[in-house]
Amino acid sequence: MLVFCTISVDARMHGDRLDPEFWSKFAENFPRTFFTIVVETAKDISQIVDFLETRDDINPAKIGMMGVSMGGFITLVSAFLEKRLEAAVSVIGPCPLRKNPCASWMKRRKNYIEIMIRLIISKNSP
Repeated sequence: MLVFCTISVDARMHGDRLDPEFWSKFAENFPRTFFTIVVETAKDISQIVDFLETRDDINPAKIGMMGVSMGGFITLVSAFLEKRLEAAVSVIGPCPLRKNPCASWMKRRKNYIEIMIRLIISKNSP
């Protein structure tokens, strides 16, 4: 059995999954686009866990996740959605309003967490 195994995931519309129109889409409909990227990437984690559970060298009771910055946000949402994750570490995930570059938007619309939750619920509804 492996002692330690890591997988690096590109968020939707990032890295090898980059959408050529990312910046225009992102700016056009922020924060919905941001939250959609976070939620959809978090949902991809379930497929990774499915794969890991098929491997004989992986202990499915010891699967965890860690993310930094936006990856930290994705980690928190993944932990909410994917109950098979045994550990989740968010490093500088969602940051305090006073230091967030989107602070002015968030101060005007204090329901940004509600938007996130609605996206999660709507994506998980049959």
